[in-house]
Amino acid sequence: MTAIIAIVEGVEETLLRRNIKRLNLHWWDQAFQNKHYAQLDCGPVPYEPSNLMTAFTGMSPGHHGCYSYWDIHSNVDGKPRVLNAQDVKAPLLWHLPEFKDKRVAVVNIQLTHPPQKVNGYLISYLMNQSLRATYPEILQQE
Repeated sequence: MTAIIAIVEGVEETLLRRNIKRLNLHWWDQAFQNKHYAQLDCGPVPYEPSNLMTAFTGMSPGHHGCYSYWDIHSNVDGKPRVLNAQDVKAPLLWHLPEFKDKRVAVVNIQLTHPPQKVNGYLISYLMNQSLRATYPEILQQE
């Protein structure tokens, strides 16, 4: 079984369905035809970090702990700090026990940096400077 979770910013479903053949999205076309899809309810703006974490943890911001791009309350010097993977207080979908034997490829999802070990590949979403952006690290060279 293959599952693809795609976040498509600003695309309304009717517009997407009308253009999937023109855009050569064969796998998406098949998913729509076979009714093998579901929409993730992740809040009003799906690409905001808090709503992405809701989608990928199945929990509300109150449980996963991410309300924004920034932590503005906990720094001693009072400067905002960019949130990162350590700020997510709930397991992400690909870390749940039910999926431990499933291979994943995670690409460009906010709050996955620094990258953590996955059963597969992860290209993290950099919200601050870093030289280490993938798991496994050798993926950067490959």
